[in-house]
Amino acid sequence: MNIQKEKKDEEFILKFSGKLDSSNADELTDTLRHELKEINNLTFDFKDLDFISSKGIRVVLAAYKEVKQRGNFKIINANSSIKEIFRLSGLLDLVNLSQGNE
Repeated sequence: MNIQKEKKDEEFILKFSGKLDSSNADELTDTLRHELKEINNLTFDFKDLDFISSKGIRVVLAAYKEVKQRGNFKIINANSSIKEIFRLSGLLDLVNLSQGNE
């Protein structure tokens, strides 16, 4: 997995490529732990994310819970496979999955 980071004022955008699974979820957790203290709005851009495992979903949910207490969290550009994984896990309505930079 590769992550590109971009900060715009109080928004933090993470652009993912590859797979988010048990081999790299801890790395993402560490990144978020340091960054989320100062962030009110978090966007995950899944345009180039091919796969997300249950451990990856747990990291996403932890970030969602942290940011929703004080700001906005959204996932953009998720492909149909990623959306289906969130639907099957019962989380599709919980996180804001949208197309593009809405």
